[in-house]
Amino acid sequence: MPTNLFFFLLLFAFAAYGQQQERVAIIQTVDNRDSIGFDELTHLTDRLRETAVNILPKQRYGVMTTESIVAFLGSQEDAMKICKEASCLADLGRKVSADYVAQARIGRFGEKLTIKTELYNSKSGNLISSFTGSSKDIDDLLDIIDKKTPDLFKKLDKREDRAIEDNKPYYSTQVNKTTDNNSYYNCPNGSYKNSQGNTVCNPSANNAGRATAVCRDGTYSYSQSRRGTCSGHGGVARWL
Repeated sequence: MPTNLFFFLLLFAFAAYGQQQERVAIIQTVDNRDSIGFDELTHLTDRLRETAVNILPKQRYGVMTTESIVAFLGSQEDAMKICKEASCLADLGRKVSADYVAQARIGRFGEKLTIKTELYNSKSGNLISSFTGSSKDIDDLLDIIDKKTPDLFKKLDKREDRAIEDNKPYYSTQVNKTTDNNSYYNCPNGSYKNSQGNTVCNPSANNAGRATAVCRDGTYSYSQSRRGTCSGHGGVARWL
């Protein structure tokens, strides 16, 4: 096999694999009270990112590097300013083209340091999981992160597993027995007849049962043919 062709096929394989992953962004930890320094904030962020890499299945999720996040936001200084001033974490996730976004914020309650960490679905803006804690010093903050962060990301993976398990039909209490099998499914956005004459649900924000793919914009597709699936929705993120 010619060398150029081999490298082309290798790059194509990596690209196809990457398209199946969902991107998770761990945004720089911020401290509105300036209670701790930049190096400490960066270390806390690195600890969160390291846990995400270790917990989340690599075949399903790709954790973004600091460099790739900064590339979307501009310079390091711009990134720090945006991360600190962002009022909606989900909006920030969309700016860096992440499917999910997490960030920790440091504050104070009396004499104690506090930490609040949240994980959002960037597209829907829904809060998936969060944790809070307080400590007397930075070392105890690390202990809180090490103890609570694994569950934060496990909830994301379990949530996706539930979505796959929910890919089962659920039936209406009143069904016309003369209709085709596909009409047994509730279609929140209506339905259409495909070329085989089957009734198929239009793409929807939530899995109405028997979805076949998740699109890049977060919608579920019920297409019975791979050709054209998720067209108009950014293409296929993951087949179910």
